[in-house]
Amino acid sequence: MNEKNPQPSEQMPFLRRLQEGFSFVKACPVCKGEYSDRTPHVLYEQDPVHLIHMSCPHCESSILSIVTLSDIGMSSVGVFTDLSADDVVRFHGREAFEDNDILALHEFLSSKDAPKISQLFVR
Repeated sequence: MNEKNPQPSEQMPFLRRLQEGFSFVKACPVCKGEYSDRTPHVLYEQDPVHLIHMSCPHCESSILSIVTLSDIGMSSVGVFTDLSADDVVRFHGREAFEDNDILALHEFLSSKDAPKISQLFVR
């Protein structure tokens, strides 16, 4: 079973099953605004597991969910995120940060020679 990034036309049967099975897909849990049919984005699938990103068109909150579908039902786990769907795709499969990486960054930023935070993000 290879992981693949499905094309929009391939997503439709899965998305229909998802919308029929989950009432939370119909409304944003933050603002209760209604999601459109185009809101869920299937980012990855490795049957029966799907990684789905949804952004509310009203309040712009986002949810990243892992959904499993089978003939006997479905299961999901979701988290609120500030990542866009593009961010998730970009970070997928990258090496995770280690504890020591975070500590080294903290020490660097705490040093007297460290640049100002605003200078780190200038392109």
